[in-house]
Amino acid sequence: MLCISAGIGIFYAFKGGGQKSTQEFLLAGRSMSIPPVAMSLLASFMSAIVVLSAPAEIYNYGTMYWMTCVTYVFMILVVGHFYLPVFFDLGATSAYEVLKSSHLSLSRISL
Repeated sequence: MLCISAGIGIFYAFKGGGQKSTQEFLLAGRSMSIPPVAMSLLASFMSAIVVLSAPAEIYNYGTMYWMTCVTYVFMILVVGHFYLPVFFDLGATSAYEVLKSSHLSLSRISL
């Protein structure tokens, strides 16, 4: 798997073109369809720590781990419905860009 991943990277490095801007690198120039974007989000969401720790969590807490899985599904739907349209409309790639575009700074937010 490591060789395949490295091979893909090397192929596209020599193919040319490449990303010329941050927008192209992070958002693929907004030209990708939904399935590759969804797979990318899924791959980044399920980190190596989660994959390695899941068996231990299930061993320690049993079926209570399923509550985490149910919560993930619910929160993915909520985020997809409420937050992603805001990010898309603003053209933002992170929450920091949203704060920057709305002229908020962390120093102004009082707890």
